[in-house]
Order: sequence, then structure tokens, then C-alpha cells
Amino acid sequence: DDLTRDYEELAEVPWRCVIVDEAHRLRNVNSKLLECMRSVVTKGQVAYGYQHRVLMTGTPLQNNTVELWSLMNFIEPAKFPDLEKFTARFGTITTQEQVEQLQ
Repeated sequence: DDLTRDYEELAEVPWRCVIVDEAHRLRNVNSKLLECMRSVVTKGQVAYGYQHRVLMTGTPLQNNTVELWSLMNFIEPAKFPDLEKFTARFGTITTQEQVEQLQ
């Protein structure tokens, strides 16, 4: 993958907007790609105080809240900073209220 190979150079650019195609590849919290993406977005976040992040994927989640947290944490790290708290709150989504809180 180009990103994992060139992420150090890409991380030098203060990106204002990051669009990730095939974003389902970021679901694994231990993936090299997710680690590289976090490095790439850091400078833009610091430079602008915000950053637009868009994830595109055609692959559904497999009813796994850890995978959901990984994507949510990448998009909104301030709102979803902690996997343990996320799992305690949304680990078994069974109510409409939980769904609305995620929205």
C-alpha cells in the first residue's frame, strides 16, 4: 500500500481534509494502516485546530462494537477517546436511545 510505505512523507503535510476510501480497512484497532493514518492526520489537526475526516466503504460492520469504535475514534477522537467506555456504553446496542446517542 502506498500510504503505509509513504506515510512519513505524507505526515509532513498539514491536511485540512482527509478522505479514506476502503475505510473498512481501519476497523482493526491494531492495523498498520490505522497507525499510519493517525500519523498522517496529526499535523493537520494541530495546524488548523480541526480536520474534516470522511470514511467511505461499501463493506458493512459485522455487529462488532470494537470495529465500530475504531472507525468512530478515527473520525471523532475527542468524542470517542476510550474503547473501554465505548464498550460499556454501546457494547450491546439494544435500544433506540443507544442508536440515537451514536448518531
